[in-house]
Amino acid sequence: MMAANAAPDQKAPDICARCGAGFGCGMLAGKERCWCMDMPVLDPLPKEYEGCLCPACLKVQLSESAQRKQQDDNSAASETFPK
Repeated sequence: MMAANAAPDQKAPDICARCGAGFGCGMLAGKERCWCMDMPVLDPLPKEYEGCLCPACLKVQLSESAQRKQQDDNSAASETFPK
């Protein structure tokens, strides 16, 4: 999808599925790699998001995912070893 004010030979930025900000996707720009390939994998991507996330939102989601995993691990440990 091309932005209304983009030149025909200019690629429009990708739009973040979380915040709506425009950002550069390496793959859409025709590069071999995208910046996100150097980030940890966000698995699973929250169902409310369809598509890529901008760098800032991906960092937030990764942090929130790690916190949820830590809470789940702590919860499982307390069930296994009650006080």
